[in-house]
Amino acid sequence: MTRGPLNPARAALVGVAAAVLALAACSSDGSDGATTTSSTATSTTSARSTTTAADDTSTTAPGSTTTGGGGTTVPTTSPDGETTPGLGTLPEGPHYGYFTGVSDGMVEGDPVQVVAFDPVELLTGQDAVDAAIAHGDAEPGATSIDNDYYIVNDDTSLLLLPVIPEGVVSVIREGSSEPQPGSIDEAVTLPTLYKVEIVAPRGISLITATEGVYLP
Repeated sequence: MTRGPLNPARAALVGVAAAVLALAACSSDGSDGATTTSSTATSTTSARSTTTAADDTSTTAPGSTTTGGGGTTVPTTSPDGETTPGLGTLPEGPHYGYFTGVSDGMVEGDPVQVVAFDPVELLTGQDAVDAAIAHGDAEPGATSIDNDYYIVNDDTSLLLLPVIPEGVVSVIREGSSEPQPGSIDEAVTLPTLYKVEIVAPRGISLITATEGVYLP
């Protein structure tokens, strides 16, 4: 189950990238896919918070814009050069999910892009079989499922997450099974599962890398 190019970071944002990366370095070290096809069911990653509801739900933050394949409304820059309000949180490390929108925002006065992100669980092996059975997508007693993966997304609420400038982005384009260099702007337009790397300096969850996941 899948859903819905920032050109490489502009020179004006290079200083911003350094500032945000320096911010990340002040925190504890963040941690760093499996090939997947999906079923109709999907669960939220634990320990995350959000101010948005399901797809096509608008945030309540002032000054927002609608953009991206999911038609999601996300906040624009915050007043007085502060941090964009309504940002979500995820534990440091890798997470899987779908992008539904992107807009401009701020993190501690620095301009960044903010994506609307729907986290999912990507399961393989026996965990995938058990989840498929529990969701009615496999018969009781089944010992395997197609392609040995299952995507769980029982909670389709969205998180607003800033993306650091200069972060590495790869996408899976139509007709290809290999990730290729791309941008967050392009990633939002492609109905592909993504793995993102999260760091959380000073409690602000930041996406530092984005990788498209091929689903056979």
